[in-house]
Amino acid sequence: MVLFCGTLLAAGFSVGAARAQTFTSPMDISNDGSGRAPQLLVDSAGNIDVAYAERTGSATLGGIRFTRSSDGGKTFSQPLEIASNDASDFSMAVEGDCIIDLAYLQSGDVFFSQSTDCGKTFAPTNITQSNGTTGALERIQMSVNDGTAQVAWVADDLKLRYAQRKPEGGFTVPVVLFTQPEGSIGLSAMAVSNGSTDIVWTAGEFSCQLYFLNSFNGAQPAKVLPGAEDSCGTVPFAVDPAGNVNIAWRDFDRNGSHVIRFVRSAGQTGTFGPPQSISDGSQPQIAVAPDGKIALAWASASAVVFSDSADGGSAFSTTRNVAVAPSGFSVSTPQLLLRGDKFAAVAWEQVPDSGQGADLLFSQSTNAGSTFSPQVNIAKNQSSLTPVQMATDPTGNILMVWSANAGNGQNVFFARSVSAGPGFTLSATPASLIAMPGGSGTAQLTLTATGGFNQSVNLSCAGLPPGAACLFSPSSVTPSSSGILVTVTLTVPAGLATAGFPFTINAASPTVSQFQDMQLNVGTPASSVTPAAATIPLGGTANFVVTVVSTANFAGQFNLACNAPAGVTCTFLPESAFLPINGRATSTLTVQILSLPSRVAPRDPRNVFPPALPMPQTALPIFAVVSLALALEFLSWNRKRRFVPARTAAGICVIIALATAMLSCGGSTTRTNFVGTGAGAVSTAGTSGLMGTPGIGGTAGSAGAGGTTSGGVTMSGSASVTFPLTVVAQSGASIMNVGTVSITVP
Repeated sequence: MVLFCGTLLAAGFSVGAARAQTFTSPMDISNDGSGRAPQLLVDSAGNIDVAYAERTGSATLGGIRFTRSSDGGKTFSQPLEIASNDASDFSMAVEGDCIIDLAYLQSGDVFFSQSTDCGKTFAPTNITQSNGTTGALERIQMSVNDGTAQVAWVADDLKLRYAQRKPEGGFTVPVVLFTQPEGSIGLSAMAVSNGSTDIVWTAGEFSCQLYFLNSFNGAQPAKVLPGAEDSCGTVPFAVDPAGNVNIAWRDFDRNGSHVIRFVRSAGQTGTFGPPQSISDGSQPQIAVAPDGKIALAWASASAVVFSDSADGGSAFSTTRNVAVAPSGFSVSTPQLLLRGDKFAAVAWEQVPDSGQGADLLFSQSTNAGSTFSPQVNIAKNQSSLTPVQMATDPTGNILMVWSANAGNGQNVFFARSVSAGPGFTLSATPASLIAMPGGSGTAQLTLTATGGFNQSVNLSCAGLPPGAACLFSPSSVTPSSSGILVTVTLTVPAGLATAGFPFTINAASPTVSQFQDMQLNVGTPASSVTPAAATIPLGGTANFVVTVVSTANFAGQFNLACNAPAGVTCTFLPESAFLPINGRATSTLTVQILSLPSRVAPRDPRNVFPPALPMPQTALPIFAVVSLALALEFLSWNRKRRFVPARTAAGICVIIALATAMLSCGGSTTRTNFVGTGAGAVSTAGTSGLMGTPGIGGTAGSAGAGGTTSGGVTMSGSASVTFPLTVVAQSGASIMNVGTVSITVP
């Protein structure tokens, strides 16, 4: 009923010039955490009526609520409870600008409730009056034909029943229209055309039969064709201005795949022509235009597909893709709306394979479906998204209502299109971020005002992987016509798996929302540095090949650098490179030894300064001091022509004693050096003693504080220097080790 009424109301509007469609930010019109399965109708005055089920968790029973907008969808009334507690499925119809009808099952009976004051109050009527013995309701539908409310429903006894309101009030005694022994009955919406009320349903246990009925006064159901439907669900149908009934459904073809089929009646006779197989796909929708044009839309793998017929369904056009979902996504539940003979609108759900959230997307055609506009994001990353209901108001605006999980439970949302006017655009550079676990990625957002837009826009991220976080600088801006820049930084937790994660940047003002699809690729590239070791003389150079290979989730720009001690330079050619997807990047590293690495003892240990010397070597400066004192004493004696034998003799004895001590032993030098993250101690071999006496051999350097012996710079017994040099790559704020080589300076 909802889809047909939306198409019928839209049929009377002429097509104007093509307009860029912008949609208002989704408005939560229930905000109670339990709104589901909304229905949408618009009256001739443009009032918008929405009814929805009030359910929590997995409950199938609850309340039914109603809300109304009298200002084109800018505001909605406080939801009014029509039925409480154990009400189930419902159907809504509009009799006039302020007369709204609802039919539903509650406490084992079928009820009809009507408002004559624009939805402020509703008065219920018990149609079945069975004292609660009607049983569980599986499906209910309602229509209004020439002021007469008509209700059909299916209970758990698999009987299709019907009742209509009497002119004097109350309802007729329910009659059984059809009985199905086993299986189920799928009751479609009721349609009214040229004074007739049409109803279509499926029934069966496995392979299901299509049935049609256009009169409830003793007429018998007509079989459309045997075994038409592979499951007994509801099928979409629409009646054209000539009274022809057009039905679309999903069936199995001979190869076992799903195929879209179509069939058409010759007027209201109940006689249908042969069915046509249109294309592979599922979830078809059908609509008719005032001139009798028929259009179909359906889902086929990752594509939303459209086809139409201008000759009453005898031949359908070549299928056209409305949109194709990106890799990792699929499409479902497309909805179709026609306005005039040139305008077609399609809304659908785009679902990621991960199941983390869904998008509600929209596209339109103003040239009879030959081409469709780029898709527009109505809602992003909402979980438990239900099929959208679409209609148009008298001014041609497109109205949408759906339900989705909003964090506090399932709520009902509303959005409407607005003519091109004040708004803003959103773009990101880059739109795909690369980060390593524990790192971060940064992008620049540009928000540009159009049409004099001057509202504040709030920024947020949706659909982030676990533990990741978005930081905007600033988080709220007012776009300008020249563009406002915002930096977004995405931090990645250290434990996040290496994979690709789609997410969304949401920019919302009170009237307009824009969305930017983003991608976070978390990974670590494969890398190497060759050769693994080299000997470089003082002042010499050596070349190494640095190779970085992309993985499934790491590609893009990176910079190279090295971690080396002072006195050692690294040059990369190139220093920065772009790593293509499924590719590799190489750079030549040139290492030059300008001087011995910082804090490394030279080959001659006597030149170390400041050394940590053993006792015999500490006597050398003492000897120098004493010698200087004696020299000064001698000069003083020479000037005064005096000589002090006792003092002079004592000084000479001290000098001789110290010299004798030094002649009898050699020495070793040891000092601690910290190079890199945990350098080891530097040790030199023992030096030869004076007069050719062999010195005491040096020992290898011990581990530096917090490091290992391999992490430092070591001089071997031959006084050569060996140290590690680490090559690192930086991408955004992430840094990784590419490889480590061992450098020896002889």
